[in-house]
Amino acid sequence: MSDIKYKDYSLDPFTMSTYNELTLSKLIVAMSKDAELLTADNSIELANKIVLLADVQTVIIELVGRSENSYTTARLEAQSAQAGRCKVRRDEWELEHPGVTRYPATAYFDDLALLDTKELWTAANETKTTMSRFKSFRDNYETKINAQKKLLASLEMIRY
Repeated sequence: MSDIKYKDYSLDPFTMSTYNELTLSKLIVAMSKDAELLTADNSIELANKIVLLADVQTVIIELVGRSENSYTTARLEAQSAQAGRCKVRRDEWELEHPGVTRYPATAYFDDLALLDTKELWTAANETKTTMSRFKSFRDNYETKINAQKKLLASLEMIRY
């Protein structure tokens, strides 16, 4: 992995949306390493550490947004495909059973269509898992930021 200088990158939402996932990953690693190197010896370093952690969280929020978008798209594709397969399965049943006026319940055709679209649903659920992972990561950084803020407040109280 090449050394990346996160200060060379803009963290505004419009620019950040143009970065690929690899770049965002490298940004997170670089900023996290720098945040870990900062000590809490004085208020300024602690404040800088809080800013770095907040920047990491900003990048993670971008990844959460991308994951939510991917999940929504995958889920809608799976739902659409399942609805189409349900109609196809019903039509196939009609051809296989000519003259029958009583059809199986709609749930029967829904289940068959679900089996037909299993791969699409699996892909959607994998995307949802990734989204959940990023959300947990974001919450973890929120906890780190709050802990650092409490430490900063304690240092400020001791100072005055």
